[in-house]
Amino acid sequence: VDAKPFWSSPLLPILFLVSAITSGGAVLLLVYTFLHYEEFDLTHQPFKILRYTIIGGIIFYFIAEFAEYSLVFWSPNSHIREAVELILFGPFWWVFWVVHLGGALIALYLLLKEKTYQTVGTGGFIVAVTFVSARLNILIPGQAVAELKGLKEAFYHERLKFDYSATLNEYLIALFIGAFGVALVYFGIKLLSQFTKKKLGTEL
Repeated sequence: VDAKPFWSSPLLPILFLVSAITSGGAVLLLVYTFLHYEEFDLTHQPFKILRYTIIGGIIFYFIAEFAEYSLVFWSPNSHIREAVELILFGPFWWVFWVVHLGGALIALYLLLKEKTYQTVGTGGFIVAVTFVSARLNILIPGQAVAELKGLKEAFYHERLKFDYSATLNEYLIALFIGAFGVALVYFGIKLLSQFTKKKLGTEL
């Protein structure tokens, strides 16, 4: 971490923790609303706690992120300004402004609207996607900025590139891992529901 100034931010551990709680809660909310929609109840206490946790996580995350980025531009000697400018105005600016910020605002509106399970579940899905892009905005810019000025022009090799683009295989692997995780959750819930039904049957 010490070798990458962008990853040495004092707020970064907090951002990671908040994003993990928020995105994890969003996935739980998504599973709950779409697999148990027949039992969907807006007044159910665990559901309300989960929804408010996600809303609070989104708001806190963007306040902390605004504080971090504003300090970078305010400080005249910031060592990570180039990386932050790459996030906000680089080739993949749309990941931050459209997916990350725009998606979070849409998800926040849907979660606050709170009318149907489709609305709340869609909000949870958007939050999960949004915070995946947040992690990419932390991982990639930290490696995309050369620590030595002129290194990019002085030495060229296939394994020393600061312009990263994911390959088709990487996208397919990520898709497979995501699908495998969803399948595990789905079959786990189905299996638990069968055990619950059998237990209720024996008690009756």
